[in-house]
Amino acid sequence: MSIDTIGIASPDGSTVAAFAPAAGMVCASLTIDGIERLDQRGGLDAYAEKGSTMGIPLLYPWANRLSTRSFEVLGKRIELPEDPALIHTDGGGAPIHGLVPSLMRWDARTTGDGAGLTARLSWTDRQLLELFPFPHALEFRAEVSTRALAIEVGITTGPSTEAPVSFGFHPYLSLGEVPRDAWTIELPDRRALTLDDRMLPTGERVDRPAESIPLGHRAFDDALELTGSTATFTARAPERSITVAFGDGYHFAQVFSPSGAGFVCFEPMTSPANALVTGDSLELAHSGRQTWSKFQIFFSR
Repeated sequence: MSIDTIGIASPDGSTVAAFAPAAGMVCASLTIDGIERLDQRGGLDAYAEKGSTMGIPLLYPWANRLSTRSFEVLGKRIELPEDPALIHTDGGGAPIHGLVPSLMRWDARTTGDGAGLTARLSWTDRQLLELFPFPHALEFRAEVSTRALAIEVGITTGPSTEAPVSFGFHPYLSLGEVPRDAWTIELPDRRALTLDDRMLPTGERVDRPAESIPLGHRAFDDALELTGSTATFTARAPERSITVAFGDGYHFAQVFSPSGAGFVCFEPMTSPANALVTGDSLELAHSGRQTWSKFQIFFSR
């Protein structure tokens, strides 16, 4: 399977990104000064066909896990199929990270200066509505500048309709040639979400202060609620760092880095995992108003 990508580059050439409109608008590559900074994991084909995440995927229409395939939201009954060609699952069989990306094909084009792109997806296709029955439109914007990438997503519903908003991104930020033992991660003020044995939030939250933690052999798969309107997460090593800045629209996060992995993920999320089922902190788009969510990634030498 060959999947086309659209490339954008910063004016100084330091930063080059590639996106795949036929695979959910995943950012499949991000090179900084010629070095790939996204972990490729199973590759673009596996992501498009199976939802096996890599790069910087848009997790839509929900991020993280759901506790069940059958639930009601905004008065509509949703019955998610078990077909792996439609819905990706985790090791325990739970639906995770939304629809298989090849179902979501965007219309995308670059901006005049070649440093940005815009894309649009109309959620009106019969198959999409069978899986997530909320007509709406999505807009996607990306722009690169010197050692930085910014991504925005906008949602618009009809004038008298609503749609639940529970998406997120999963940036696999590569530690590259720097040994994991040399890295620390810096986390902002936050509330840690207590998780059950299925890695689903129980509803309990525990306040945590900002802190710097050696990455080393420690494994992370932590769900967080942000306490400020904006927040930054940083992975830092001698003479270099990667920072993810959460802007408007992202009130939750997941920090993911298995022991020994060559990447760390600071994941912007609009709602906590399983919000479509529980309604906990579930955001809504409604009344024809366009709502935008934005995050940025900064790399230092």
